[in-house]
Order: sequence, then structure tokens, then C-alpha cells
Amino acid sequence: MNTNSFLVVGEILVKMLKTTSPKKIAFYLDYSKYNRDEAPTILQFVQLLKNVGHEVDFSIDKEELLEKVASRNYDVVAVSILSSIELKENLITVIKVKEVDPRVVVVVGGHGVEDNAIPLSNAVGIDVVVEGEGDLVFPLILEYLKRAPENEELKVPLEESLKFARKDVDFLGEELIELISSAQYKSPITEKQADCLKNIHIKRKIKGIEISFPLSGVIVNSRNGKHILKVDSEEAYEESKRAWEEENKEEFPIGYKEFSRNLYTYPSRSEMEDLPLDFPWDEIKKRKWDGLSLYVQRGCNWGKCSYCSVSNLPGRRYPVGKVLNVIEKAAENGLTRITFEDDHFVQNRRWVENLLDKIRLHGLSDKLIFGAMVRVESIDYALLKKFKEANFRKLQIGVESFVLSKIKYFKKTSDGCELNYIKKSKEIISMCLREGIIPGVFIITTRPKAKNALSEVSEELLLVSDIIKGSINYPVLPIFSFSDVLMAYPNSALINSDEYNKTLVPLRVIRDGNKARVEYLEIPYIFRLKSMALANFLGIQAKIGRRRGMPPELLNETWEHIDDLCQALEIAVEHLVTPIGTALEFIGEMKKEGKRNCPNLVSKLAKEGNIVCSDLSDIEMLILSGKVSPETFLKTVMEDGSLEMRSRIREIFRESALEKESVHERCSRIMKNLREAAGKLNLEINEYLSLTKQELVEAERAKNSELALQKTEEIRRKTITYIEKIYPYLGGRRTLQGLLNWLDEFEKVIERF
Repeated sequence: MNTNSFLVVGEILVKMLKTTSPKKIAFYLDYSKYNRDEAPTILQFVQLLKNVGHEVDFSIDKEELLEKVASRNYDVVAVSILSSIELKENLITVIKVKEVDPRVVVVVGGHGVEDNAIPLSNAVGIDVVVEGEGDLVFPLILEYLKRAPENEELKVPLEESLKFARKDVDFLGEELIELISSAQYKSPITEKQADCLKNIHIKRKIKGIEISFPLSGVIVNSRNGKHILKVDSEEAYEESKRAWEEENKEEFPIGYKEFSRNLYTYPSRSEMEDLPLDFPWDEIKKRKWDGLSLYVQRGCNWGKCSYCSVSNLPGRRYPVGKVLNVIEKAAENGLTRITFEDDHFVQNRRWVENLLDKIRLHGLSDKLIFGAMVRVESIDYALLKKFKEANFRKLQIGVESFVLSKIKYFKKTSDGCELNYIKKSKEIISMCLREGIIPGVFIITTRPKAKNALSEVSEELLLVSDIIKGSINYPVLPIFSFSDVLMAYPNSALINSDEYNKTLVPLRVIRDGNKARVEYLEIPYIFRLKSMALANFLGIQAKIGRRRGMPPELLNETWEHIDDLCQALEIAVEHLVTPIGTALEFIGEMKKEGKRNCPNLVSKLAKEGNIVCSDLSDIEMLILSGKVSPETFLKTVMEDGSLEMRSRIREIFRESALEKESVHERCSRIMKNLREAAGKLNLEINEYLSLTKQELVEAERAKNSELALQKTEEIRRKTITYIEKIYPYLGGRRTLQGLLNWLDEFEKVIERF
């Protein structure tokens, strides 16, 4: 194979990706922690690697991976990282892989590495970082990646006498400090191999002519240095133009704009059509997964949500025929459900309608149940009917909020259309409920807000509880999934416009004599709180939620979570009208306006309290630490502050009292709505239990164990279906789960006789 260029276009794409140098690969996704019984969508990429000739083992937890690495002499360990929040744990795993086998090439990729590729390439144990979608790139670079010979020593121990700063030890802990400082690892990749990677090109047909594009978005650590394959579009254009004209003796056929539009290494629309779509069914059976996650469309044709950065080149999707083939194979292999994980499923209505019709016409709606994620404005009743006919049981709807100001902030719709968006959201939920399709509604509970933050949360919860109360008589219930803290994707609009707190990911140890400095990657994590009231609320809510003893991702889908949020609101709002709440709110407002000095006020507090302070920020810390009482601070402001300051204190207290009153009133209505909904369901559940008991008594009286077992199995199936219907009501769900447990014991007794 020509090492200078790879032709990946049209029908011969897979043929040209076919390897001439098969590799042994360990592919790792930290998936077991999610406790899902669906096969992850990344398996379609694993199957692609197998299709082009590689031997691939798939692992879903760290211990499984390390056990395989210790015994199988892999060429490459590929680590797919779903989110930047998961970087720290995955980098720890990478170091442990290198401890076990220093000669293996470690490649990291996935959504979690985007916008962090260069700093991640400095992390201990990482040899290659691949940004973006790897369908084309990873198979190409694999040709030149292989484990180092056994006679090469690549582990380089660090001095045991290194001294770490106390802040590093406190933050990381002794165990992690020891892990990242025990050794460095030379890359198994030679300079010759790295040079080959730099020469890889992707050819695409532009206006019927094959044009060569350089590989980009890959960072390679070789034995002798770092190679950053990030392409400058102008330089790439001039290089391609020069090479073309030298080879063809004629003018380059496309201009710079056309060239730069196609200068990317993820699959284009036509390449998506030619990529295979298949799964390692033997792996799925081995893991006993019952469902399958499918990711069949790339990008998003809205791409304007302020917290999201998924927007690149929408319209890239697999053909309906290929998707249908996978669904048929899933049914043949005993799976019972398919979940489409596309960021937005209805990007092209004709494609969606074609797929839904084919699912029904091929009888697959009788064999499998389906789910997908949709945007509010992409659904109408006619399309919803098609979803119903194709046996889609759940649609995840990215509503995010029913509050007008939040919809504007999140950029969920075009400017000026926010009220219509909220109206349409409620209509879609109602339509789903009528059709027996479970609407899974995403809600972002909080956002950066300096004033009336608690009032906004209570407004959101009241609107949600109104919908819950109105849904009780439908065949299914809506599931509201709450994200209590607004997260944002890397490089999203919010990351660039709002202040975000950072979480630190340790990359490596840098020596300076006998001292050691830990190099960190800073990952935006949650927004910087502009309100002490909101910070207090989130802290209280987290404490209350922990008492439930459930993982947050499960608790956040329940009515009980709304109950917890209300409890936290009612506690937090009481703090608003306390001296400390008023004092901190006042200081926050003054700092925001650039008036943190207030020398007369600060000097008097310092003198009377015998404390050291230079501005209001110091006073704030002293109040929080208990060294200055908020009552003393407020008294000083009211006696010695300016007229404006005194007026501000009174206004803050007045506004806080009004917010307290409104939050308590809304929480009362929210809890009333939830009690009414739970009360109706409890009556229904009790009636169901009573009828079930009667059926079992009659079956037992028949003295026919076979009949009793049949009745038990029938009740079990009905109960499982019933649990799906009342899923968000945790109390009712647990009652019915108790019935299932009792049926298991009852069945054992019958079988003995």
C-alpha cells in the first residue's frame, strides 16, 4: 500500500481501509459503571476495525482491561472517553495499562478529548491522541502503530526523593501521587513510524476530481519528540495546489474556499453512506445485553443551543437500508429494544419517515421496542403517529425548561419564538401521553443567575408538577430528567461567555531539582455561582438527595427528586432573610459593581473588630469563617455607610422577603400537585394488588401447580409493564417491585409441590 496517500472515497472506501498489517487491539470504554443493559453504540466502531482486518478485544471496566493487557501482548490499547468529566479516571487507567505493559501503544479518542488534544498528549502513558470522529482516521494510522520489541526498555523510573507541594498531595492523595510519579514511559512509536503518519492523506472527490487532503486532528508522541498533525488550511491549500500542478501539469481545479470546506478528517455525507454499519453480535450475546444503542446520524441541524457544541456538518447519516439491516440482526440475535442515541433524531423528515415505515412493513415493530431523542420543533402529530406505529415507546425531548427567560438563555429556538416553543413543548408531551409514548423530558434546574435564582427554580418545578398532575389519567406518565447544575460542552457559547469553575486533571510530574510540580489540565465543570442563595440551595439539595441512597442519574428521574428539590428550596429561601444572607447578598452586589473597596466602612470594621482586612472580599471571607458577625457588619453599614448603601440593604431585605413568600407559596402548590398525583396512583396500585391477590388465591385453591405457575408468570409480565408505566413514581415502583420479589418466592413454593 502506498504510504503517501490513502484513497477513501465512494464504493472502494472500506476496501482501501482494509489493513495490510493486522494489529491486536484492546478497545476500552468505561461502561460498566452505568449499569445499563444496552450494548453501547461504540461497538459499531469496534466491528469496523474487525471488518478491515484487525483482531479486537472489547473491555468495559478497568480490571477486565488490565487483566487482558497483562496476558495478550497487544499492539494498541484504544481508550474511548465519553466526556471530559471522565478524563481523570481514564488517565489513571492509562497509567496502569503502561505499568502492566510499557511496550503497548496507547491511543485515546472520543468526545471527551475534543479541544484538549495537545495538553492530553502530555499525560503520562498516552502515545497518540485522536480528535473527533475516528471512523477514517484510526484505521489509517493503525497501519503504522505496533508494540515495541521486547528487548526495548521504555519505563523510566523517577527519583524516589521527589518532593511535592502540599496542595498537590492534599488534592490528589498519596495513592494517586505515587501512581503518576512512579515512572515516565517512552513512546513505542519510532520516528520512522511518526513520519509515515505525517504522510497520510485522505482523498475526496470534489466536482468529480480526486483531491488530496492531509491528515489532521492527531497528536503523536514518538520516541524522539511530539508530532502535532493539526492542519493550517492556507498552508495545506498551497501544498496541495503545488503537488497537484507538479503531477498533472495543469492548474489546480478548485479554489481555497472549496478546498477548506472539505478539509476535515471525519466522514463526509457520501463516505457515511459507504461506511459499514454492523455490530459484534457474539460480544453482545456474551455480555447478555438486552438492548442496543444506535448512533446513525452525525451532527445536529440546529446547533445553536448555548450549552452545546454539537453542530459540525449535519446531514451525515447511514442509509435507511443499512440501519434496517442492523435492526433485523438485533431481532435475530434476541435483543428486545433499540435506542437511537443521535443528538437529534428528526434532522431529515423524509429519512425518518422512510425508516419508520420500513420498520413497520418489515414486521420489526412487532419484535422490538424503540426510543430516540428529538427536538421540540421537529415533531407534529402526523410524525408522532408514525413513531407509534413503529413501536417507539419513549421519546426523549430536549425541552430543557418551561420558563421563558431560560429558553432565551439556552437558545433553544429562534429569537422571538420562545413562547411558542414552550406551548409546543407542552403540546408534544400531551400528544405523547395520549398515544401511549413515554415522553422523557430533559430539564435544566439551575443556571448562572445573580438575583431571584430560587424563585426561578420554584417557577420551573411548579410548571413541571402541573404537567405531572394532569398526566395521571393517561396510559403512561412523563419522565422528567433533571440536570440540577447546568453543564456545558467544551467550546460551547456558555463556556466562552460565562465563568465556569474548573476541575483539575493531573497529566504528569515535572521535575525541578528534587522538587516536583504536577501539570494539570483544567476542565470547565460547572458554572461559577453568582448567588450565595443558589450555592446554598444546591448544597442542601445534594445532602437531602444522598439520604435516598440512589445514584443521582436514577434519582433525578423521580417525583421524589422534585420533593427533595422543594425541601431544599424551602430551607434555602429562609436563609435569604437572615443577617448572613442579607450581608452576603449586599457584598456580592457591591463587588459586581466594582465597589469592593469602601475604605471608610472597611477601616471601621477592622478597627472595631481588631481584624486585618483591606476590602469587602476580605470581609466576606471573615463573615463566612465566623470571625465577623453579619449583624455587626450590617449595623456598621446602616450607621456609617452611604445613603446608597443603606438603601441597598433595605432593598435587599425587601426583595428577599418577597422571594421567600413566592417560593414558599409555589412549593406548597408543587407538593399539593405531587400528593394528588401520588394519591391517585396509590389507589390504583392498591386496587391492582388486591386483584392480584384474588387471582393468586383462586389459582392456589385450584390445587393445580401448573395453572398456578402460569398465573404467576402472567402476573409477573403485567407487573413489569405496570412498573414501566409508573416508573417516575419511586414509591409505587418499589411497592410493585416488592410484588415481583414475592412472586419469585411464591413460585419456588409451588415448584416444590
